[in-house]
Amino acid sequence: MLEGYWISPSGKMIEIPGTHIEYVVRNPETFGYTRDELQSIADKHGELINAEGKARDEVMTDILKKEWIRVRYDKRREWVLQIWTLSKRIKDNLSYWIYSMVAGVIKRAKKVNQHTQIFLMELKANNNSVIATFRDILSGKFYEILAKARDEGRIIIEEDIDLDEPYVPTQLICKSQEPILGLRLSA
Repeated sequence: MLEGYWISPSGKMIEIPGTHIEYVVRNPETFGYTRDELQSIADKHGELINAEGKARDEVMTDILKKEWIRVRYDKRREWVLQIWTLSKRIKDNLSYWIYSMVAGVIKRAKKVNQHTQIFLMELKANNNSVIATFRDILSGKFYEILAKARDEGRIIIEEDIDLDEPYVPTQLICKSQEPILGLRLSA
């Protein structure tokens, strides 16, 4: 089984036992839908409610626009994260997820190290992606990568986000003064 998560706009990490759309269909209210609304979208496209197709794309895009993050482990590309566009909330929730992974808060997560890669795909920018390692994120270099991608027009950042100031979740750092992935973090 592939490992996957939804990260809610409030930062809650939800492990996905199957596909992301199956989880949405089983828990529509979590995403602001009713079962009937999902069925109506599927009917509009002439598809089954949890099939991979246009209905799924419509629902997933709508969920990502609400600042959810879709996370999937892919052994070819490691961690693939889909967002609608980068916002302060997405930046903070993404950083919190990375810190949770390396600090062992997510117990079932695939083994990570400083070279573990993420592919951050921004749907609003036509699935353009930014590639970074966990070390890039923990060291703050990730924000330089994002700023460069923004300046090159590869990603869209709608809000005024301070890319010079990385988000560091103090509740995880305070648990241990030991370096994480060889980096000493300070609150």
